[in-house]
Amino acid sequence: MRASDPGSGLGRLLDPVASIDPVASGTALLVGLALGALFFAGLLWTVRRGLTSTHPALLFLTSLLLRTTLVVAGILWTTGGAPTQVVVCLSGFLIARVIVMRLASRDRQEVRDAAQS
Repeated sequence: MRASDPGSGLGRLLDPVASIDPVASGTALLVGLALGALFFAGLLWTVRRGLTSTHPALLFLTSLLLRTTLVVAGILWTTGGAPTQVVVCLSGFLIARVIVMRLASRDRQEVRDAAQS
């Protein structure tokens, strides 16, 4: 088998369509969404707590390390390092970012409206 043959080494990377598994891709997308939701909800929680914390630097550093470790381990565990699955998982992660940020801005707007009333 040559390195350029589909299914082996470089050939596998150059022919990503041959390696797409719908079930694995769906799983990677869902895990990416969950990891993204946890990461960005954790970031939102950290920022809100950090404003009133007596040790904000420690809180931010600990939160960053925990959230990053969780995401990297989750992506590697789910995808097994397969490039196509990593891209799908990261797509779910970014979709979750958009969702969490929209929900957070909606909450912020509701707080402003309540404060003005």
